[in-house]
Amino acid sequence: MRLAEDGEILLRGPVIFDGYHRDEEATSETFDEEGWFRSGDLGTLDADGFLTISGRKKELIVTGSGKNVYPTPMEETVRADSLVAQAIVVGDGKPFVAALVFPDPDNLAGWAERHGYGSGLSIGEVLEHEEVTRHCVPRFRPAWMRRTTTCHERSRSGSLNWWMPSSRRHRGI
Repeated sequence: MRLAEDGEILLRGPVIFDGYHRDEEATSETFDEEGWFRSGDLGTLDADGFLTISGRKKELIVTGSGKNVYPTPMEETVRADSLVAQAIVVGDGKPFVAALVFPDPDNLAGWAERHGYGSGLSIGEVLEHEEVTRHCVPRFRPAWMRRTTTCHERSRSGSLNWWMPSSRRHRGI
């Protein structure tokens, strides 16, 4: 991982895809001349080498159906909850917009303890409780998302994911 001159986060390694299938033009736009993947995210590195993501190079998401979505207000609404550490809205060129929500480990563990789910639990242990997820998901999901959400799930990293299809005839993920 390194930063481009404009602050864009560049990635390279065995887990980074090597290009678009039969689309050389898209591949050449996505990788720089040295083979680094252009993430589209902006960031800074501190003195210890820790990365802080500060924004996006392109602030507008255009879904596959052509709908323009500005992710920043959505992300800020979700991040306003004390149980949320980070949120990112993605979906450029896709038929839906997805919100990846990363709970704040300390606040979520404290919340779980105050609500009788146990003390000293890791974020993974807290999220293993179905009733915790059932109670927390409405907190993480702002009003604009409630009408369009089709499903949510917990990922192994502890994030909560929602898919919001651009049409109600969405066939699932």
